[in-house]
Amino acid sequence: MNGWLIYLMVLGIIALLAVPLKFWPKLWVAGVASTLCILLVDGTLESLRAFQFTHSGLRIGGLPIPYWISYFFGGIVYAYYRPTGKGLQALYVLGFSIVLWILECIMILLGLFKHVHWTLLHSILIDIFGFLYMLCLYEWLGIAQKATLNPST
Repeated sequence: MNGWLIYLMVLGIIALLAVPLKFWPKLWVAGVASTLCILLVDGTLESLRAFQFTHSGLRIGGLPIPYWISYFFGGIVYAYYRPTGKGLQALYVLGFSIVLWILECIMILLGLFKHVHWTLLHSILIDIFGFLYMLCLYEWLGIAQKATLNPST
């Protein structure tokens, strides 16, 4: 089985377990925004040969389709759990950036991804910027979060 398909399935299962389905109708926009953002950023960087996806099969904008779709699930989880306080948001961005950076390292070790004109330092910096951008975008779009969807939890 394709490694990117496994990546998609794992992130899909995590999203299904982490975010109650009753909230997905209010969060799907976050998933779509995340997939479009990753298509724009990673698709551009891949076309500039900063990095390369290997063993990927079908692609959209240079990105393996399962990788691209996985950001729908990631966007839902990221939007749902985002905190309201600015200090907590900074820690949240840093935490998610580190998790994504670790996933990238794993994909490199598995031979599914390789840097061409890129480094892991570039990756962590763009992850931080990307997660900050998504927080601002979610606020601007008025996408709900756990505290406002389910105040009792």
